[in-house]
Amino acid sequence: MFITSLSLRSSDTLFRIIKRRENRTNMRVTNRLITPPVLFSICISFFIFRNIEGFGGLPFSDESGHILGVLAMQHGDRLYRDYIDAHGPLVFMLSWILGPVAGTSHLWIFRFVSTLMASLAGLAIFCTSLFTVNWQRYLATTMWLGGIASVWTVQGLNLDSYWPIGGALTVISMATFVVPLCLNKSVSMPQAFCGGFATALLPFAAYAFGPLAIFFYAIPCLIWLFHRSAYKETIKGITLGCLCACLVMALWLALYGDIGGMIAFHIIANQKWYVHYIPFGIDAFLHGMALSFAPDRILETLSVITIGLGSFLLIWKSTYKLCALLAICGLLTLQIRGMDVFQNGAFLMAAFALASLTATACLKNRPNILSLLAFGSVGGIFLVSQHALSSPWGQTLAQRHAPMNGFWLFRIALMYIFWPTVYP
Repeated sequence: MFITSLSLRSSDTLFRIIKRRENRTNMRVTNRLITPPVLFSICISFFIFRNIEGFGGLPFSDESGHILGVLAMQHGDRLYRDYIDAHGPLVFMLSWILGPVAGTSHLWIFRFVSTLMASLAGLAIFCTSLFTVNWQRYLATTMWLGGIASVWTVQGLNLDSYWPIGGALTVISMATFVVPLCLNKSVSMPQAFCGGFATALLPFAAYAFGPLAIFFYAIPCLIWLFHRSAYKETIKGITLGCLCACLVMALWLALYGDIGGMIAFHIIANQKWYVHYIPFGIDAFLHGMALSFAPDRILETLSVITIGLGSFLLIWKSTYKLCALLAICGLLTLQIRGMDVFQNGAFLMAAFALASLTATACLKNRPNILSLLAFGSVGGIFLVSQHALSSPWGQTLAQRHAPMNGFWLFRIALMYIFWPTVYP
């Protein structure tokens, strides 16, 4: 009788221990499932808030040229023939799409261009073939969106400019085919097409992005040379996307611009004359890659550190090391222009994306560590941004929060200077 009672008690104790362990395991699994979506939702909300804040940020002279060009085209002028500008046609085309909505009374709407492009880049990261489960997608997107949201207005990513457009296109290319191919992951036809489309648009955002597009397109071509049957559909999709993008831009320029004028004023004139008046070239590249924690350089230093980490992880995890080196060389071409305070936001966006993609790929089986990394990286970038001088205005945190630094200053300044007839 005693032995039977002891046996029952032991069985009951053992059952409780097993049940307690099951509950702990279920709690861990539940935390794994809950934490990534919560972090993702917080960063999405933060990104939306920063975009709303960015709509009313200070104007920049480049934006004035883009907006004025759109208004001129709405009155029948042709880009690069009647209206001359040194920038690439893509920013004008995207702004032209929003022109009928913005008119002359709601100029802040033109800044939806950068919001839309950054959102598409975030979607590309979420849908990349690198990841197999949703929590990986949530955390990779969280790190990138939260990172750029932290520096959205500080780095001037909110502007209607070619920097955020080029940066977003770079991220789309990286997420859809560049990084997956380097890590020997399959790429679907839609992903290959979208990646090729984004890659071909890069030179139309700015001719200086042309070398990056060449490096990116060389990656699938190089892999295809050695694995023709396995990557036949992938190279076909990427090439088709490139051709479609070139066709779209050529048709738009034929209708609303001038292709010869684009070559003359955007490429030749920039390279022959304007390049001598800006920091552009090897010296600017080396200066931009130097580490400095001064307020006017701290964000650039953060970009350099981030791309260094992402490059190391990419080479370490990649199956095709030469392709990984090509991708890194292409990304470094984004840094051939830059100086103190005035910096290239495209390089920063690409650096954050490379680190987010590769870190998630390396920690794909460690959700707790990756969640902690996502939270810490976004928080760290936000704290760093609080001590940085803004690009391109050179404002401190206190100046950025001045009372008149808002929507009305943006609206009044642009409309009064460039369209004085609007006000009687």
